[in-house]
Amino acid sequence: MPLRFGRGAYSFRPGELLSDYLVNLDIREQGVDEPERFEINHHGYRFLKSACYQKSEGFGCISCHMPTRRTKDVVHVTMTDHWIARDPFDLEAIVKPVQPEIRAISSVEVLAFGEPPVGLDKQTYRSLGAMRAGRSVSEASAGLIKVIRQKDYDDYTPYLDLARAQLQQGDFSSAEAAARGLVRAEPDLYVAHTLLGIAQMSKGKYQQAKLSFRKSLAIQPDPETHFNLASVYFQTEQFTLSEMELDKAIQLRPYMARAYKMKGQIHLARNNIKQAQIALETALQLDPGDSASYQLMVTLLNELGQTSEAKRFAELGLRASRRPAS
Repeated sequence: MPLRFGRGAYSFRPGELLSDYLVNLDIREQGVDEPERFEINHHGYRFLKSACYQKSEGFGCISCHMPTRRTKDVVHVTMTDHWIARDPFDLEAIVKPVQPEIRAISSVEVLAFGEPPVGLDKQTYRSLGAMRAGRSVSEASAGLIKVIRQKDYDDYTPYLDLARAQLQQGDFSSAEAAARGLVRAEPDLYVAHTLLGIAQMSKGKYQQAKLSFRKSLAIQPDPETHFNLASVYFQTEQFTLSEMELDKAIQLRPYMARAYKMKGQIHLARNNIKQAQIALETALQLDPGDSASYQLMVTLLNELGQTSEAKRFAELGLRASRRPAS
């Protein structure tokens, strides 16, 4: 749920209405009926939908009417369902393993808690909700552009989300323009400089990207920004500088698997085989589902003549990786 404009992430205080802190949205997916919309963050919403909750004065219904079932969005989790429904239930069917599904969004509506936003603000929050859900991003960002052409916001949030959405869509020129506007309006907002650097890096403007990332880091050290700057140095074969930035990223976030993977690539480029093997093994310990790290390990082991070990890693990769490479 997006925070209301002007509210910081840690600005909520006990005694406040939650609706004064954030905007409650109802995001519906195509092909999913109301009773099946069981997600990880569901408790209050499912209660409100239950006829039993709406009509009951007491509460003794958990054991019979609130079964444990598998959530639709975080598919490895089972939780108590707070939609009070009639039994009997097929308890095995509602907890059996499932594969995650990505469905198109059919609608995003603002729920009537507190004083819900209206007019252009309502459309803005709806667009933010869709973009943050990661679906219908193109339509949502187009809708947001229409709104901000009609209304200037003092809060930078809509412009920040728009730049991120444009990066996600691969529209790097528009993202660069949006990020430049953010940097002009909010020169001390480190993430604006970071987004500008990402857009520039994606367009091959490596020197400009370096400057943007350095400006961001001068405002606030951040592991992602260090990693992005390391990526620019890696692309331009400045391996020593790249490794220095990776070490800074790891210091801030010790379990950053991508940083160890890039360190492995740097060692491979320098023909430091043993160091490359150590770095890639660490990357796979931290993220055993990364197919690219398996590929690098297989290549390295084959070059060492360790064909049986290379075969073992290839088989491990096919079983464990999220996106097995063809």
